[in-house]
Amino acid sequence: MKLGIPASRIGGRHPLKGCPACFEEDEGRHGFAYWHVAEQLPSVMVCRKHRRPLQIAWDPVTPVHRRGWLLPKRGLKRDWIEVPVTTDEQMERLLSVATLSVHFAAMEPGTLDPRVLAKTYQLALRGRGLATEKGSLRIAALVRATRSHYRGIEDVPGFEALGSITADWPGLAGALARRRPRPGHPLKHILLLSMLFDTWAEFRETYSEALAATEEPIHSPAIDSHAVQLEAFRQNVIDGDSIRAASAKAGICTTTGVKWATQLGLTFTARTKSFTEAQKRKARRKLLAGSDVDDVATEFSVSRITINRMLGSDPSLQEAWRFARFVATRTQVRKRFQALLATHPNLPVKALRSIRGNGYMWLYRHDRPWLLDHLPALWQPSRLR
Repeated sequence: MKLGIPASRIGGRHPLKGCPACFEEDEGRHGFAYWHVAEQLPSVMVCRKHRRPLQIAWDPVTPVHRRGWLLPKRGLKRDWIEVPVTTDEQMERLLSVATLSVHFAAMEPGTLDPRVLAKTYQLALRGRGLATEKGSLRIAALVRATRSHYRGIEDVPGFEALGSITADWPGLAGALARRRPRPGHPLKHILLLSMLFDTWAEFRETYSEALAATEEPIHSPAIDSHAVQLEAFRQNVIDGDSIRAASAKAGICTTTGVKWATQLGLTFTARTKSFTEAQKRKARRKLLAGSDVDDVATEFSVSRITINRMLGSDPSLQEAWRFARFVATRTQVRKRFQALLATHPNLPVKALRSIRGNGYMWLYRHDRPWLLDHLPALWQPSRLR
């Protein structure tokens, strides 16, 4: 979810890949071939060393039987499907993406700040005439540049997201280069980097320029908002407000206010419990009898959540309440169905079922023996055939 994979049209399945020429070299040097980590990155589809398409290892067995995946040329028998690269232009584009991917993956976690990275993209977009000085994207020019740069790559497995860039949608830059960038799959960052920068060094230089242009530290808006609320709540309590009033002024619920007051060490008077032990015992008897949760909450002037918590904290009570509710529902549905049969004694079952609130399906699912006693014709041999 953090990487935006579910909404990225990229998916989370990335099969193992390898280069046949690399496997041969491995066997000559080590006696066996092995998987190369850099070639498993979702954005790497060609071998940088031999300048040839990678092959995807495909086996139709279920994951529990894939214990033979450890080495590419031993273990399970598998089919090899070569990545479709038909032109030199496609090969150059994929080599560029692969090179940037290796550099990108080699960085320490947290090296790139998303806000600075967005400014880096904005600088590059303005430098290529794809954005105005104020940061507005020139969508038509951006779409043309993206399609031209990745022409033919849309058919390569894993790069299908490029095909979703339409004439009225800025594609990669629309989400990653905005002032408050959205989370994006690393592959989308790599694709945008490859289109805007010729080399990794050029990208790092532009990133350093964007970082230097940032006059103040970049903070998360969510963290800043939380700090402001927390300070406002603390000051309100110090000024004499109750926890409820201070919470309302700070824009939080009373439950959160109680937690914050406890964490900050603020003294406050706890609200008197209105749901006494005697009332809890009475409510328990009501629930054991199968009373509705809303009715019990109303009777004792408490919230529905309070009654649900009673049920959730006591499995035996919850089970007894559910059974009592089932018995009450069964009795009600039986009476309604019997009244329907008495009112329409000669009406076919199909016509009975068309009457609103007949209860037939509930009885069929939950009380079939009783339904058999009252509608024996349904289970005649001819009907079953």
